[in-house]
Amino acid sequence: VLAKYFEDHPELISGKCCVGLGSGCGLTEIVVSLLGASCSVMTDLQPAIPLLAQNAELALGEPGKDCNYIVSELLWGQDITFRERIAPVDVVIGA
Repeated sequence: VLAKYFEDHPELISGKCCVGLGSGCGLTEIVVSLLGASCSVMTDLQPAIPLLAQNAELALGEPGKDCNYIVSELLWGQDITFRERIAPVDVVIGA
């Protein structure tokens, strides 16, 4: 539902840095990346990271300079390890 909402309103995320909290399989963050977000950061707990990374790579390509996404573990209350690699966050996605 959230991915569809962004599809209907791409102006909310186009050209913006978006961070997903608890991304799960990554669908919403993959969609915002495809819709033109400048950066899509997908986060979750460690057990979800392998599937999240696999889904992102299958949908968006291998991470690197030509891809605009990051997959990272995020534990509440701990430092964000990807902070230096992204622009200031414009949109926080959580559902």
